[in-house]
Amino acid sequence: MKIPYRYRPTLGFVVLVLSWAFVAAFFWWGAQRPDLDVVWEIYDRLQAGESVLLSPEERHALDRTLSRHPELGMCVTPEGKAELTAPADDEGEGGDGD
Repeated sequence: MKIPYRYRPTLGFVVLVLSWAFVAAFFWWGAQRPDLDVVWEIYDRLQAGESVLLSPEERHALDRTLSRHPELGMCVTPEGKAELTAPADDEGEGGDGD
């Protein structure tokens, strides 16, 4: 069955709908919380001395961030808690290469 020409959407309408779909996708993507923001919040809680039990979303964000940035001084225990560790590339006490 063919759709009659007068019932088909025009090219301008299709472009308009696609444009609004791309705008909606862009705003959805921009509203997502970055992984490094989640890790920063966890790091602040650890620095304050809290014991941090991670939610599944926080654990996935921390795992993804640690795979991309292994030099961060954090790890996840088997119990699902985050812990501070010494950075892998520690240059000594002063940190200025002396």
